This record gives sequence, C-alpha cells and structure tokens, in this order.
Amino acid sequence: MEAIEYQRFTNDLVAWAIREETVIGLVAVGSTASVTHAPDEWSDHDVFVFTDAGASATDRTRRDTV
Repeated sequence: MEAIEYQRFTNDLVAWAIREETVIGLVAVGSTASVTHAPDEWSDHDVFVFTDAGASATDRTRRDTV
C-alpha cells in the first residue's frame, strides 16, 4: 500500500472510532504506531479497539465497515 493510501486508511479508521459511540479507545501497535520506523508498502494496520463493556459482543453481528 502506498504511503498516502496507508495514511488515508488510518485517518478513516480514527474518524470511524470517533463516530462510534461504543468505542472508548483506539491504540496503534507495530508499524502502525510509527515509533521505531514508518510503515512500508508491506505494512498492515495493527490496532486494538477498546469498547464499552458488552459492546464487542453486539459489534460482531454488525456489518458496518470503515
């Protein structure tokens, strides 16, 4: 994935997390966090999504996408 596409997806993911009422946190890990190096063309998005208690069970049945 090109850098501009990677950043666009990251931005869309953050925007989704902000809109989603049950999401209380989004944590980027691995190359997504860009701590030791920037993502390259083979990088994927590694994230943890934290939700309100019980929200993950209902979210699995939803078909919403980023």
